[in-house]
Amino acid sequence: MRKDNIPEIEITLKGHRNEVMALDFMPSGEQLVSVSSDGSVIYWNLIEDSRKHTSCYRLLAHKDIVFAVNCAANGSYFLTASRDKSIRLWKVDENEKPSPNSITYKCPATVRAVDSSPDCEYFCSAHDDKTVKLWSSLHTNKYICSLLGHCNWVRCCKYSRSKRCLIASCGDDSSICLFDTREKQRIAKVTASTYAHFLNLDWYPKSDSLLAVSSQDASIRIYDIRMNKLIQYYSAHNQSVNAVSIHPSGGYLLSSSSDETSKIFDLLEGRILFTLRIHKGTVFTCKFSPDGETFATAGSDKVVNIWKSNLLSTSRTEKSNAPFATEYIDFIPKPQSLSEVVFNKRDSGESNYQDVIDLEPSVREQDNQIKTESSLQIIINQLSKLTETVCSLEERITRLEREVAKQN
Repeated sequence: MRKDNIPEIEITLKGHRNEVMALDFMPSGEQLVSVSSDGSVIYWNLIEDSRKHTSCYRLLAHKDIVFAVNCAANGSYFLTASRDKSIRLWKVDENEKPSPNSITYKCPATVRAVDSSPDCEYFCSAHDDKTVKLWSSLHTNKYICSLLGHCNWVRCCKYSRSKRCLIASCGDDSSICLFDTREKQRIAKVTASTYAHFLNLDWYPKSDSLLAVSSQDASIRIYDIRMNKLIQYYSAHNQSVNAVSIHPSGGYLLSSSSDETSKIFDLLEGRILFTLRIHKGTVFTCKFSPDGETFATAGSDKVVNIWKSNLLSTSRTEKSNAPFATEYIDFIPKPQSLSEVVFNKRDSGESNYQDVIDLEPSVREQDNQIKTESSLQIIINQLSKLTETVCSLEERITRLEREVAKQN
């Protein structure tokens, strides 16, 4: 493969004081929003000004870990979701500057994921109370309904980009549910043949049935959910796969894992193209930009890396006849190739710094330390076992009630 076809880091963003849990690009691809377990939200401007500076805005409002972020397709707002049982909607003005004040949507349980509809009039959220909830983005705290279908925590939910009435969700019950927002009910469900917590999913472009889902069992599955059929299966990572993102062309898939790597898959040929080792620790999140020219990765090392993908320049005729699941290239970029952006002047003695603006309307950073990832994982595992037990008891009670009803 030619050297210019290899992904390369364009910039490294430093600013969060704890793990970066999720990120998303604004529609223009010139801004990015990242969220962290330190409770902060950072809106990054990736375009340098005449002084070769970049700017960012740190938004402080959530009171606990922020698990998810989603940027609306029209660029007018973005959403953040937190363990503090709230969703916040942040508006973005015509100058592409976020408002320091947010609209708060209060929820009955921890919010694991959030996603806006293609028309930007609604959004959905995934919760620990086993539901997917629908909301109006045009009205303050306008709750619409809850969609039922899971029997454990729901980890992710996303609108289909080709059909705005469809939502797919996945969770700890090893299943993917497909909901129709017009009928407000589940219309399809796929359950894995082996037990595995599903953590994240992404739709194929221009598809209302194909999607990829990542799992805690270190695998990536691609389903045709309407046909209830497993299309592809990748067992490529050594630990939990925390996030997946499909390239806008539909030909490539990006993954991030707790094994400290991100991988790029060629979905047409069914194999790994690149293994990216640059983060120190778990890689929690990854995302292709809207045009696919760049992608971002972030994790427990508190930094966000922006990569130039170079995928569209890759010639498929140059690829070898490597078998399925064989790595094509193991890319470990050199540290001196990075163009670092220093977030805070106190972090360095150099004279060129990033322009930082803290947007803090009324909420200050929490004094309490966020629990470590290991402690959090223990609690999650314990709660998962309890939830499984409750689900089993509910099923037994339902069967007994039906038997009693038949006898009467």
